[in-house]
Amino acid sequence: MSVVPEEILALLDRATEADVAPSVNLARPTLEDLSSTRYSLALSSPTDAKLRHIPFVSLSFEQQEGEVASRVSAGIPDVDSDLGPLWELCTMGTPLWLLAGQSTLVEMFRGTIMEVGDRTTNGASFGIVAYDGLHNALRSKYDLIFGPDTTLTEVIRAYAAKATIELGYIEEPGVKLGVLTMRQDTMIDGLTKALNRVAVLGGGSLKLRAVQGKLECIRPASNPVIYHFRTGGVAVNTTIKGSISDLINTVQVVATVPGSDEDDENAQVQVIKTLSSDAGFTGAQEMVYSAEADSHEAARLEAESILAEKGFPTWTYSHTGFAVPGVYKWERVHITDGIVDNHFIVAGLSMDLVGRTMQMSLTTTEEIARKTRQTALEAALADLKQTSASTGTASTGTTAGATLLKQIAKPVMGLAYVAGGAAGRTDFSKDMHHVGTDCSGFVSWMTRQLGGTTGTTTDAIAQASALIQTNGTDQAMPGDYILYWDGGASQTGMAYPHVAMWLGGGQVLESGGSVKPSSIGIGSLLNGYSRYEVRRNDAVFKKVNATPTKTSSKKA
Repeated sequence: MSVVPEEILALLDRATEADVAPSVNLARPTLEDLSSTRYSLALSSPTDAKLRHIPFVSLSFEQQEGEVASRVSAGIPDVDSDLGPLWELCTMGTPLWLLAGQSTLVEMFRGTIMEVGDRTTNGASFGIVAYDGLHNALRSKYDLIFGPDTTLTEVIRAYAAKATIELGYIEEPGVKLGVLTMRQDTMIDGLTKALNRVAVLGGGSLKLRAVQGKLECIRPASNPVIYHFRTGGVAVNTTIKGSISDLINTVQVVATVPGSDEDDENAQVQVIKTLSSDAGFTGAQEMVYSAEADSHEAARLEAESILAEKGFPTWTYSHTGFAVPGVYKWERVHITDGIVDNHFIVAGLSMDLVGRTMQMSLTTTEEIARKTRQTALEAALADLKQTSASTGTASTGTTAGATLLKQIAKPVMGLAYVAGGAAGRTDFSKDMHHVGTDCSGFVSWMTRQLGGTTGTTTDAIAQASALIQTNGTDQAMPGDYILYWDGGASQTGMAYPHVAMWLGGGQVLESGGSVKPSSIGIGSLLNGYSRYEVRRNDAVFKKVNATPTKTSSKKA
């Protein structure tokens, strides 16, 4: 049910009441109707759920480039009304709507007042800032794990369920994202990670936006043209700026000549690949060293990423015209006003709803395609480096670290598991052979042998270590703790009923756990727990995973 503007216009000088919330659909006006478009703020009373409509001095609606949440700012005269001072109505946490239309006012924005300020006297004006419901959700942190057949839609729905937010239109790219682990990631970082994976897998560019308090994921420019801004119509001003001052024309991939010492500053190098921009301009040259990039493939990806980012002129477009309430970020518009006749994508917009003007930051489909390629290259490079690091660790550091751990544990291997055993509780070098120990006693004893300190219970070990990842071991290093969590449901009452020390290759050192008979030995990851965590003691990590210092082979 909608709110008719006459209810507001008749009492424009004071706050007024209405019985119902605004409509959830925005009726897009025609260009001829823009001059009669009316705007109003409506506040929801916490006492009776009625809407309070209030006048305003200034009002803006913004969807900025690089942000997902929308924002409304208003300057309001603090006058007495039948409902009391407006200051008392515009309190932090109050739900707010922005309404627009001609014969019928409908919803443009829904959110919550987050900031109130600049009030000095009862007769003074004051300002409010309201954000939509995504503002807090996007900066909240969550732990989420997705399997190999996960789709983008499933990721977005999982976050929406966690944050209790509404979803609008979600465009599914139709690719399987593979295993995704979001550990302590904010919602926006987790969604960005998923969108980057989409780009790597060829799913194209997808963007997030907020519309009427709902999160949407759309493909820019996939929608039809909404408005045609043209000279003699609503066009006011279009600005185009271009620059090639930072343009990179070529990138050379350089490698050390085989047989020469790469640590020697005079080492011979050779160009193994040259990549050039096809933008048609002369620009600077950059070099990527294969040795610093870890591999030829990583160097190639880095070179291509540089060209994708800097290998083309920088163009910025903006357009100022009458405020059109039907335009949202990432929609397509057609602009014809003498200096340009082209279709653009709205990358950001700011509406002055009192002055009835709107400024749009614009981009092109070509620019979006280039940024999509750059994102895909950067994500592929990050994946390659992570894979290389894991492979290198498994072949060198992991083997050496696991060997060291086994050597330290060798004197106590096979000793019986004893719940609450004395060993490890008071003296880490005495009584263990005679009494035995439990899981936390063994791990704390191992920690002491490696120069670290920690508590002697599983919960204390968890509190004294840093979380690395949850329900996965791809980032685990020898000596890291594997702590199983059940929130205190076990008989011990501990949140973490068991702890082991990671060796690598799916193996752990532990007292009890999977070792049969229950004793100190080499075991494997346990099933039956809703969560296990990889946690790290810094002193143990440095001791177990120290890499030998590389010595130079140069002759004196």
